[in-house]
Amino acid sequence: MLKKLLVTLLVATAAVLSVVPAGASELTNQLIEKQTLKTNLEASRESLAAALDSNQSAIVAVGDAVAQKAAVPSSPLLAQATTNNFDVDAHLTAVTLTKSVVTPVVAADEDKALLDLVDEKISLVSDLNATDVDLDAVSAEIETLSTEVDAQLATRAGKADQIISIAKTKLGAPYVYGSSGPRAFDCSGFTQYVFGQFGISLGRATYNQESAGTRIALSAAQPGDLVFWGRAGATYHVGIYLGGGNYIHAAAPGKGVRIQSIASYAPSFAVRVLG
Repeated sequence: MLKKLLVTLLVATAAVLSVVPAGASELTNQLIEKQTLKTNLEASRESLAAALDSNQSAIVAVGDAVAQKAAVPSSPLLAQATTNNFDVDAHLTAVTLTKSVVTPVVAADEDKALLDLVDEKISLVSDLNATDVDLDAVSAEIETLSTEVDAQLATRAGKADQIISIAKTKLGAPYVYGSSGPRAFDCSGFTQYVFGQFGISLGRATYNQESAGTRIALSAAQPGDLVFWGRAGATYHVGIYLGGGNYIHAAAPGKGVRIQSIASYAPSFAVRVLG
């Protein structure tokens, strides 16, 4: 049972991780993996609990027949085994005790069904107990990772806000080919200048700046990401994504630094420079 559970968890985790967007942080990947593991553990626990309920019903039915045959009252013989108490530690002790009581009484082959059910219950309760331990451990890991991811995102969001703020101070600055500020810019000179205010070196040309971070789909872009036009390795324009479908860039001669929408002039892909 545990082996089948492990295989199920690995397959489900692999399926989820296969669709994580490129550029997702390692911490985010770990958090997704742990959340997937928790979801599958919770589903497995529900299945185990349902199987335990079914097992208990079977013990009551078979146990009553065995008790009558053995001329032993069913309630004292089976009270421990048929309890609906889900305290797993108490459960395990109870069914083990029941087995020790039932075994000397039941000898005939046709009565071994009860012993098999008690064995099954011991196995189910043990698996349920192990699953609860795993759930507690995974939940603790998720809490820790969530805190770390929140801190990472807050740091990234703070950096992105500062970069965007600096970029917006240059709105209206003229476009001059080959210029990198502080009063005039071309497209890559503008992005180089803005990120450079925070000690981040992008390189001068657009194709240099492509390798300054992790390439991601435009649909995954977040504020502070670079956006590029053209195919990877041969881009011809770059800007800074603001969020909400807008970006800021040194557009062209006569237009200068301006905010524009993806709908009006769509980039080809994005690059995540900030962690």
